[in-house]
Amino acid sequence: MVFGGEKELVFSHVLGTRKPRTVNDTVINNLENKLMNSKIQMAKSAASNTNRAFWCLPTSCLLTFRLFATCLLVAFYSLGFTSSNVLAQTATVSALNGQSCAGTRFDSDLNCTSNDFTTTLTFTQPAATALSSCRAGETVSIDVIGDVNSSAPTRYDAGFFIGELANDPRVNDASKTCSNALFATSPSPFQDSDGDACGDFLGNGTATLLVQNVQLTCSPDPGSNELAVPYTMVFSNQVGGATCTGANITANTKAKCISSTAATVTGVEVNGFVTVTKQTNPNGDPESFTFTGASAGTVSPTNFSLTDGQTDTFEVVLDPRAAREH
Repeated sequence: MVFGGEKELVFSHVLGTRKPRTVNDTVINNLENKLMNSKIQMAKSAASNTNRAFWCLPTSCLLTFRLFATCLLVAFYSLGFTSSNVLAQTATVSALNGQSCAGTRFDSDLNCTSNDFTTTLTFTQPAATALSSCRAGETVSIDVIGDVNSSAPTRYDAGFFIGELANDPRVNDASKTCSNALFATSPSPFQDSDGDACGDFLGNGTATLLVQNVQLTCSPDPGSNELAVPYTMVFSNQVGGATCTGANITANTKAKCISSTAATVTGVEVNGFVTVTKQTNPNGDPESFTFTGASAGTVSPTNFSLTDGQTDTFEVVLDPRAAREH
């Protein structure tokens, strides 16, 4: 094999067409030395003035499993892949609103000591429906996107509970409600292992899940002015019968969940507000007064005029260092 300068290797036979990663001469020479005796041929498939593309192919049917595995490892190394990267997919689900929360369904507070999935999510939004701000205390409907990363074998009957009243979904409290979204059943690593409505998740996979129609009370995460999303993700470590639905899904045990009350929706600011009502004495005075808002933060609107009995509201972006619920 002959390589010169910086080249790009594309192991298309093993992984399909993917964006190549540049590797320098030292890395190439090391790989060349390791593969020299492996009876793997590098057949040139495309060329340009600055790039080279190759196919990683066995020389004959006598190529052993060890040699083929070596070929796979080299391909993964040169492209920077891991097994979870290869499995990354996006799925979309819709949340059911006004549902009982995970702890209430379990009839006990959950402790969520499992480390089977990533423990914290930072949610984003689809650009087409993105919300930029909300008024503290109001109810908002929002679509959120979260990354799901597994560090365990396949898990089953998984879903999200999101506290609609700024509540922790782990807690057994029948007075609180949650938006509930089941995992998708496809594409991989989402899957359906037992024929029910609750999706499963392939071991050591990573994926992106878009959850539509989440209902939240506009409330900031303490110490932040971003919209808080208290969530609990529940799952089971064993295949169940085809009985899981949105109405009965919960954690398999107290531990089989991941939870956070510190997650936020990136870019959604929670605004504080002051509502002004003009009341004259005597009633019915027709004179209009102008009210002007002033704050260290941005005030909207900057002013308004009211006559007797009229009401309007100033909104101000909360200071991230001292955000509090309304």
